[in-house]
Amino acid sequence: MATVELRAGGTFRARVRRQGAPDISRSFTTAADAQAWGVETEAAIRAGRLREHQQRRTTLGEVLRSYGDKVTPTKKGERQELLRLAALQRDSIASYSLENLNRQVFRDYRDRRLKSVSGSTVNRELSLLSVALKWAQAELDAPVDPHMLDNLKQAENPARERRLESGEFERLQAAAPAWLRDFISLAVETAMRRSELAGICWSDIDLRRRVAVLRKTKNGSGRRVPLSSTAVRVLESLPRSIVGGQVFEQDAMAATHGFAAACKAAGIEGLRLHDLRAEGVSRMFERGIDLASVRSISGHKSAAIMRYMRAGDAEALALRLG
Repeated sequence: MATVELRAGGTFRARVRRQGAPDISRSFTTAADAQAWGVETEAAIRAGRLREHQQRRTTLGEVLRSYGDKVTPTKKGERQELLRLAALQRDSIASYSLENLNRQVFRDYRDRRLKSVSGSTVNRELSLLSVALKWAQAELDAPVDPHMLDNLKQAENPARERRLESGEFERLQAAAPAWLRDFISLAVETAMRRSELAGICWSDIDLRRRVAVLRKTKNGSGRRVPLSSTAVRVLESLPRSIVGGQVFEQDAMAATHGFAAACKAAGIEGLRLHDLRAEGVSRMFERGIDLASVRSISGHKSAAIMRYMRAGDAEALALRLG
């Protein structure tokens, strides 16, 4: 039997009692919606299709919350994905039930988002939606077709080619707090990703051999990063933390926000923390380090690293090919 009660917060809770099984309940903003849900649920029980009924009425927002609770914590980019999931759940698309999702709903979402964010950002959000729906289909038997999102992606933003201009490194160092100055120096000298640099521990650094070992990286494989004499001097000047053992107490997001603030204080425009990784790779090429070695140091798997090479570097490689 279905009952509806007004809750303290002004919402209405519909409850359906089943003999020999837990009660089913759900909250609604109106009494009419609660009553309609109760009637539909009772009918589904009588027809023997309760599970199908519950799945089809599940909202996209509920799927994203479940995915965020069960899958996202297992990923290296947990924090970034949780922020992206939160943004998706705030959008009106999260209120759609699975039975009402269709290609047009996702097209409308894409077009709406493109008015405020870049195509690359939208592509990452669409990819996350696709992955979450595939997971729900496989693990929850959700009645949904993830292929609704196929071919909805936009052209990616042009590859960034921003490098430090004359005097910018010095201006950044003058504007940044002490810990961020060291972070910036090491980012340029090692070409590490911000997450790698923020997560590295003293136990992974051998100053005598001038090597840092990255055990967990974005692409899933570890690597050994040689340390320049400048990087060694920076590391030798840092205090050794006995709590956690990490080189930096601040996390990657703190580095990102701190870098943005330092750029603003220094009057530097169009520069991002990730650009320092490209700066580091470019400087390696300028020092005459060969492509294979640079890739092993930076961890680049794709040919995208080629854009950091000087014209002369590419020409030299062409000559080697004969």
